[in-house]
Amino acid sequence: MRDPDLLDELQHSVTSAADEYLQSCINPASRCLLLRERVERTDGRVMPHHDIVSQLRHYLLLAKPADRKAFTWLMHSQHHLAVEVLRHPERYRPHVPREQRLCRLCQTAVEDEVHIFLLCTANKDLVRLRLLFLNDIASYWPPDGYNSLPPEQLLYSLIGDDRLGACMGKYLRDVFAVLDTVPLRVPRPETSSLNHPR
Repeated sequence: MRDPDLLDELQHSVTSAADEYLQSCINPASRCLLLRERVERTDGRVMPHHDIVSQLRHYLLLAKPADRKAFTWLMHSQHHLAVEVLRHPERYRPHVPREQRLCRLCQTAVEDEVHIFLLCTANKDLVRLRLLFLNDIASYWPPDGYNSLPPEQLLYSLIGDDRLGACMGKYLRDVFAVLDTVPLRVPRPETSSLNHPR
């Protein structure tokens, strides 16, 4: 075997091992759902998550820093949605079980990423932003395209589509801004449990 071939093979082995390790860290983490289940479309190709573990994400190239920040908050669960904030106990509040982390707007479903960005209709500003977003992406995602997918799969597909980066970044930023105007709904301490699994 020629030395350049050996070097290429070694480089590929190291990259593969690093990607496998990173994916093994992502897979069991409940807050990494969007990273774990992502499917990304780049340069016209759709790639499953295990092929793109350590690649530069399209949303990190967005022109507006606020859009990049909103996208990164979403992907890494660094946002202020109840599903994440109430996962952690605080001095005067124990951990809140997931099923009790209800939406601050409708108070009927868990306030998670899918509910807020695709399903909740309890706030007119949120609904207006969603309609504007769907209109903006209509040339890439006609209504029959997104209506045919389950909400979870639709969210994974939307955030992974490099053609939608700017539209999605603005939508995420605007939705987070709406949520910041409404206080988080925190259940009374006696209805949650310190020992409940996260």
